[in-house]
Amino acid sequence: MTMKFLLPLLFLPLLISCNNGNGSKAQKQRADSLALEVVEQRLDIRDLANSDHFMYYEDSQAQNTTDIKKLTGIEKIKAKVVAYRIYKNLSLENNRYVFKAKSPLELHIPNKIFVSFERAFLTSNNSVISSKDSIKLQLPTNFQDSVLTW
Repeated sequence: MTMKFLLPLLFLPLLISCNNGNGSKAQKQRADSLALEVVEQRLDIRDLANSDHFMYYEDSQAQNTTDIKKLTGIEKIKAKVVAYRIYKNLSLENNRYVFKAKSPLELHIPNKIFVSFERAFLTSNNSVISSKDSIKLQLPTNFQDSVLTW
C-alpha cells in the first residue's frame, strides 16, 4: 500500500531535474501562447499575472535592455508578468527591501530570474547598510500594478 504512494515521489526528482527550475519546453510554449493571447487582447494581463501559469522571458531580450518599456510583443508581456509577480512579493521595511517569496516555484517563474532579482535586492540592502551617507530606499505603493502598464 505504501509503495503505491511512494512511486509517484520517485519520479518527482526526475521531473524537477528535467526543467532545471527554469521551465520545460512545454511550459515555455504555454507561456508564449498565453502572452500572445494578451497581445491579441483575448486575455487580460492582470489575469495572467495573477495566475499560476509558469512565465519566463528570454535572457537575450533582457540583456539587450534593462527597460521593459523597450521590449515589444510577447517578450514585453512576459517580462511585465514576471516583474509583477516579483514586485508583488516585495516590501520596504525599515529601509530594507524584504522579498517575501522564498522560491521561484511560489511565483511560477524561472529559478535564474528569481535569483537575479533576489541578489539585486540584497545588493541594494547591503549598499544601504555599508553607506556612510543616508540612502533612502523607495518602493511606491502598489508598484507591481504600475509595471503592467509600462
